[in-house]
Amino acid sequence: MNETTNTIGLKDKNEIINPTIMPPPPPTKVTKIAPSSITTATTTTTTKAIETAAPLNPDEIDENKIKFNKDGDKTYFSEKDDGHYIYNAHSKQWLPEITKDMLNSQQSVYQKKVEKRDLIQEQIDNIPDLHVSGIPMDGSIREEQISNYLKKCGYIKRNEYGRPIISLLVDNENQFTGCALVSFERKESVPIAILQYDETEITPNNIIRLRKATLEESRLHMVNEKSNKKQKKSNKDKRGEYENEAKYGWADSESKTVIIKNLFSPEEAMDDPNFFNDLQTDLEDETHGCGKCGPISSIHIFEYNPDGVVSVKFVEFESAEKCVALMNDRFFDGRKLSANFYDGYSNYHVEETDENKEKRLKKWESYINK
Repeated sequence: MNETTNTIGLKDKNEIINPTIMPPPPPTKVTKIAPSSITTATTTTTTKAIETAAPLNPDEIDENKIKFNKDGDKTYFSEKDDGHYIYNAHSKQWLPEITKDMLNSQQSVYQKKVEKRDLIQEQIDNIPDLHVSGIPMDGSIREEQISNYLKKCGYIKRNEYGRPIISLLVDNENQFTGCALVSFERKESVPIAILQYDETEITPNNIIRLRKATLEESRLHMVNEKSNKKQKKSNKDKRGEYENEAKYGWADSESKTVIIKNLFSPEEAMDDPNFFNDLQTDLEDETHGCGKCGPISSIHIFEYNPDGVVSVKFVEFESAEKCVALMNDRFFDGRKLSANFYDGYSNYHVEETDENKEKRLKKWESYINK
């Protein structure tokens, strides 16, 4: 090999490296960092994220009381505020020393902020109120009409008077704004209502727009409803509710109960003693009847109600929703049915008249003697 050729290879141990080639640098000395140094660096970084008191005023420092910790950092204890300080050579300031208590306190503050944020988000997610705009300004549409228009989307809450919880919104001059807030029993009803009825005509040429209420609107709605609440019911009224619950299978504002009307006529039941037993079997049927919608808790047939009323109480609210969708406007034995959630106050019980009782007994006697 030509001796003038640059090379970093060695022919033998006596060969001299070409001076144009720089020898490799000496190995870098690796210094091990003590765990305490890592802790100090981390603590110094954490200081920026922690809300603490202002740096110590240098004029308040007694040079004779300055000490050094095991990491070689200057430390100082201030009797004025009972605080420990460490000198930061980079910022040239005496900064409060980060202690475990300070870290725990800051973590607690942060955790509370997170919990508050999560709570607000949970409240937003669970808003059951619907904002409706575009309602005619002439007052022709009131709470009951809005309730009837949206009732297929889910059960609308009722107050102690039995009226739907719907607030017609007014401005600062107490003038109607053409907007309303509707309270559903369940939050799931809100997107259903928006999907089915947003930008539809509530009356000819009156298009309404729907959206989920904001948290502020929902809270205001709740405050207004509480301020309008009826005085507490007497014990007598409550006893009546308990009796209805036990007898007919519903409670006040019960949203799991569906009321089906025009299912039969009392007159046709007089001809067949097994009429109502057969009717209940049809309702319980899991293929074509209400049983198709889900587990049924109880069924009560109001045998003498001229509107042919039946109440069906389900175990789950979702089953009641399915039943309303299945039975409303459906034809049964030539009749168009009406199905809706129980409104919380109507009583469908009707006593049999003496005249009808006499007719029924005569027909049954004739039926037995056949």
